[in-house]
Amino acid sequence: MVTIRSINLCCSSSFSSLASAFGRPVVKAFNNLLAETLENGRKEPDTKDRIAMAVAGDDASSKKVLAELINDAGFDTVDAGNLSESWRHQPGTPAYCTELNSEELEQALADGVREEAPVKREEAIAGLSAIKPYPSHPEVVGLTRLCLRKILNLDKKTELEMSTSLS
Repeated sequence: MVTIRSINLCCSSSFSSLASAFGRPVVKAFNNLLAETLENGRKEPDTKDRIAMAVAGDDASSKKVLAELINDAGFDTVDAGNLSESWRHQPGTPAYCTELNSEELEQALADGVREEAPVKREEAIAGLSAIKPYPSHPEVVGLTRLCLRKILNLDKKTELEMSTSLS
């Protein structure tokens, strides 16, 4: 029997600890999309701008199974590496809650800066909390993208479209 007293799941190293403790593969996915995105953002395969989901794990066959399930759910997948790299799709990173397609998500995962993520996360939370009433789903995604615009290198047209949707 395995007894786990406490594992802090906010840290990517904890996921590896969890896998070791249970002797089973752990795959991290579904955290970089909002619940409404999961419910309403599905698209058929090969559809333009199909939203992608990051998948991180140390076991390739487990990631493959999960990727098939994600595809069936209506989303593309991007391999985000091992569990130790799963911080790249945590709050405050360019990959978190920004509804990117596969190409954009790959770039966002590469552009994440671990040390900046907590600051970016707090900026996004403060921005969302300042909007009354609480923003709609498109506004949340737009604000998240705006908070991360320097990392995402959004062009002026995209930035203007998102700013307009928040007005």
